[in-house]
Amino acid sequence: MLIPIFSLQLNNKVFPRTFAVGKFNGKNPSLIGATAGNKVFIHSPHDINPQAHQLDGSVSFLNVNQVITSLACGQLDEQLEKDLLVVGTNTNIIAYDMDRNVDLFFQEIQDGANAITIGSWGELPETLAIVGGNCSIHGFNKKCEDVLWTVTGDNVSALSLLDFNSDGYNELVVGSEDYDIRVFREDQLIADMQESEIVVSICPLVSGKFAYALSNGTIGVYERSNRQWRIKSRSIAIVLEKFDVDGDGVEELVTGWSNGKVDIRNDRSGEVIFKDSLTASVAGIVKADYRVAGENSLICCTNEGEVRGYKFSVQDENLAVAHTFKSSQERVRDLLQKKQALLLEIQNFENIGKANEGLNDQFGTIEVLAKIPASTAIQTSLAVEKVGNDLPGHIAIKIKTTNDTIIRAVTIFAEGLFRGECYVVYVIILTNCLLSINL
Repeated sequence: MLIPIFSLQLNNKVFPRTFAVGKFNGKNPSLIGATAGNKVFIHSPHDINPQAHQLDGSVSFLNVNQVITSLACGQLDEQLEKDLLVVGTNTNIIAYDMDRNVDLFFQEIQDGANAITIGSWGELPETLAIVGGNCSIHGFNKKCEDVLWTVTGDNVSALSLLDFNSDGYNELVVGSEDYDIRVFREDQLIADMQESEIVVSICPLVSGKFAYALSNGTIGVYERSNRQWRIKSRSIAIVLEKFDVDGDGVEELVTGWSNGKVDIRNDRSGEVIFKDSLTASVAGIVKADYRVAGENSLICCTNEGEVRGYKFSVQDENLAVAHTFKSSQERVRDLLQKKQALLLEIQNFENIGKANEGLNDQFGTIEVLAKIPASTAIQTSLAVEKVGNDLPGHIAIKIKTTNDTIIRAVTIFAEGLFRGECYVVYVIILTNCLLSINL
């Protein structure tokens, strides 16, 4: 699993979702992020920008002189064989060569730059800086030519490139403020998924899968257009990343939360396999060979400037082989969960028995109906019904047990339909163990 390998303090605020890593000299990775005063900080143990103002020998600053809304690093010009920094503001985008301390281009963009990603898009021959703004998406090449432009339904809030349909080319997955996730093959819309809140982060996974995070604390995974799973937390997911935490060659989903928690989940089931806590809200998560060349580490940064690095550690020489099958730890975990469920069921029967003894002492013998047999199953049906011509139709939910077990309460979850996203029905009198709920 992961073990912490380093910790440092930047002594600067870091704005959410503006933390990135880039090899600006083509060799050594540097950490960057937007900070107060309309500046971008650059942290590296190597002196990559001697003309910039130095702080503590490892942190330098780039003055943007505009409010920074997004940034990204990547090889926009592949002939340079090094990463460039692209910074977005409300009115401009700037491509900057950190190694030579010069602007590659400065472009006015009326729709703003809410999100930026760098990479290849579809069958276009050039690497692009793809910028999502107010209802628009632009693709700029190294010459600052707007080679691809399209519109989307609302303000763009998240961007990611991935091979969505396994055709060998990258599609662009776009999250926006109208709760939609759209997939573009160049300027053609090929998929559209509706969510329940603003999409704040998108992370590509394997085989056409991607993870998403919403502004209400929901995270989940899609495989193409089919949602595999989702969970909801009281905290807000700030950023998503992927990292191989168990050495099996498959990267898991890493989530940084507003309460400082960092958790790593199995991308197939959503099960948490690792978690840690930082002292403040997570601002960004990246992966890079920051300390040892060729050995990637997971790097987490808070909005207070605390940076913590983790790496995979093999504690058993047979661990990597065991992870190709279902690990012994997972088997033990499954057995413990079954054991816990059986213990809870036994405890429930014991508590009911004690309660009945007390009631029998006061009121005589009382028939116990609260015991729930282990074989109990619940049958449900959903239909639209209409009582009369003068009354509007309604949704009828019918719930019945397969035996004589009585249903005492029902909780119905439906995002966007009920206030608080759920509706609770308490049952007072029930006939033939069949409950009908009209909504």
